[in-house]
Amino acid sequence: MPRRCCGAVIATPERKIIEDGACNPDRLDDTCMAILAARRLCQFRTRIRAGSTTNNTMATTNASIIWFRKGLRLHDNPALLEAIKGADALYPVFCLDPTFLQPDKVGANRIAFLLESLQDLDASLKARKSRLIVLRGSPEEVLVEKIKEWRVTKLCFESDTEPYAKVRDARVGEAAKAMGVEVLSPVSHTLYDPDVLIAKNGGKAPLTMQSFQKIVDKAGAPPAPAADPPSTLPSPGGVAVVPEDSYKVPTLVDIGYGEEHTKGADKPVHGGESAALARLARYVGSNMFLPREKLGALSRRLPEL
Repeated sequence: MPRRCCGAVIATPERKIIEDGACNPDRLDDTCMAILAARRLCQFRTRIRAGSTTNNTMATTNASIIWFRKGLRLHDNPALLEAIKGADALYPVFCLDPTFLQPDKVGANRIAFLLESLQDLDASLKARKSRLIVLRGSPEEVLVEKIKEWRVTKLCFESDTEPYAKVRDARVGEAAKAMGVEVLSPVSHTLYDPDVLIAKNGGKAPLTMQSFQKIVDKAGAPPAPAADPPSTLPSPGGVAVVPEDSYKVPTLVDIGYGEEHTKGADKPVHGGESAALARLARYVGSNMFLPREKLGALSRRLPEL
């Protein structure tokens, strides 16, 4: 049977239910206090369960990073295609490594070419409803930090062959794998996988052009170019939405190249995939160096790019 406390009707202790605001806090008896405490505990547990469900949902979001390095392009980019497979969120990233941003060692023209390439890449990504995220710092630090922050499940980047890059990539890859992240690094900077060619030569690098050509003949034709990316890419959002005005492509001045470094600098060649395709179109169109049958095939392909 229901009973009264402070003039309010409450249920039996077994059901632990009390009408909200029905009791006068100054006149609650022990049983009523116990019921209130039990209800508050139940509400707390409900909030915890709700939060746990939300976190689990966020954790299962498939978020990928495509880490751009040398291949600052969208076309013929196997790493990009791997990154977007099954991705709910895609974070296109480039790391401005301070190792290479030393005005006394790296000329302004070289860095200006890089920044133009990044600006063009950013424009191409924006045309596909995405954007470039430029991080500043050592990839072993800033990239690994973002992998944690964005709860990334897959990291993709183009395989590199230089000693410095191989050490860097191994460190980043090991850190990502330790967090349960899938790491994929397809070959696209070179026509052939260097490791495959070296293996075909008994584990040694060829020392002459003739021996190199023999190895290539054994390997056969190089892989066909990768398919073009879709017209719309997953946005860099999901767990962590990246503000539109953050991580932009910097200027020469932003990264420490003052007038004393840029004075007299000239840019005979502009950076970026768009400029490169335009140069290729002019080169092919000149009909100076290619057999006519190859010229026709390339000319038909260029408008698609």
